[in-house]
Amino acid sequence: MKKFIRVAAAVAALACGSTALSVRADEPILLKFAYPAAPTGWVIDKGLNPWTKRVEAAADGKVEIRIYPGTAISNFRNVYDRLLNGVAEFGFGTFGTIEDQFPKSAVAGLPFLADTSAEAGLALWRLYASGVTADEYAKVKPIALFGFGATGLHMTKPAAKLDDLQGHYGFSSSPLREALSRLAQEGLVKADERRGFRVAPISAEDLADITHMRLMLDVEALRSAIELGDDTWEGTIVAAFHRLDKIESRLSDGPVILDEEWSELHRNFHAALIAACASERQRMWSSSLFDQAERYRRFSARHRQVGRRKSNEHRKIMEATLRRDADTACALLGEHILSTQRNVEAGLRRGSAA
Repeated sequence: MKKFIRVAAAVAALACGSTALSVRADEPILLKFAYPAAPTGWVIDKGLNPWTKRVEAAADGKVEIRIYPGTAISNFRNVYDRLLNGVAEFGFGTFGTIEDQFPKSAVAGLPFLADTSAEAGLALWRLYASGVTADEYAKVKPIALFGFGATGLHMTKPAAKLDDLQGHYGFSSSPLREALSRLAQEGLVKADERRGFRVAPISAEDLADITHMRLMLDVEALRSAIELGDDTWEGTIVAAFHRLDKIESRLSDGPVILDEEWSELHRNFHAALIAACASERQRMWSSSLFDQAERYRRFSARHRQVGRRKSNEHRKIMEATLRRDADTACALLGEHILSTQRNVEAGLRRGSAA
C-alpha cells in the first residue's frame, strides 16, 4: 500500500522569527504552529499537543506555542510557504501538494516498501539524517518525518518494476534507486533481483545477528573509549545522561522509546559512551547497528508485559564508565543489549502462540 508521508518542520532561523515579535518582558514569546488539519484527531491529540506542552515546560514558561488548526493561517497547499515567509514558526503538512520540491523524499510514497507507518518514518528519517535527502530541507529544520496510514495505489497499468513508477513522480528512477540502495546498506530494506525492494522483515534471526555484531563492536568500542577518553568525553557522557534522565522523569509510565525525543536522546547517550573509541569505522558501524536495532526496541516496547525503565541501567553504565571500570561497564552494556533481544524473542513467541 502506498505510504503518504507527512512532515512537521520548523523554520531553521527561529531566532529571526521571534525577534520580530513585540512582547513585554513578562510575557512569553508566542510561536505559531500552522496545522491545516482538523483540530482533533490522533496526530494533534497524541502528538502535537503533548509535544508543545513539553517544549513550553522545558522553556520554563518563556515560550508559548499556539496551534492554529484548519485554515486559520494556512492550508496544505501553502503551509510550506507560510513557514518560509515567517507567517508561522512551525508547520505540519503533506508532501502530496508540494512533492515537486521534495523529489528524493517521494521515495517514501512508493507502494509495498513498508508494512507500518513506524517503519516508513524510520526509513525516511534515516535518509535525511544520512544526508541523502538533506538538501531538500535546507530551508527548514525537520522535527519529525513519518508515514501516515496506507491507501490504495491507482494506476492505469500494472507496475512490474521500479522504472514503471518514474513517470508518476516526475523524475527518473535514479534517485529512487540511490535512496533504496542506501536503505539496503543500512539493513532497513531488502533488495531482490526479481521483486525489487521491500522492508526487511522483523525476525528473531535478524535480531540475533544484529545483537551479535553489537556485542562485538559496541562493547569493545566502550572499552577503547574508557582507555582513551579525556575529561571532555566524560562531560559529554554526563550531559547526555542528564538530558535523557530528565525527559524520562517527565514521561508517563508508558514505553518511553515510543517518544521520539527520548529515542533521539537515547541514541545520543549511547553515541557519547563510545565517542572516544579510536576506530572511526567502529563508531560508524556501531551507529548503523544501533539504528537497525531501533525497530526491534520499539517492537519490544509495544509487546512488553512488564514495565522497564532504562534510566537505572544507563546510570550504572555511566557510573562504571566514569570510574574507568572497563570490565563492569562493558558487562553492563552487554547485558543492556541482550535484554532487548530477550524481550523481542518473548514477544515473537507470544505472537506465534496467539
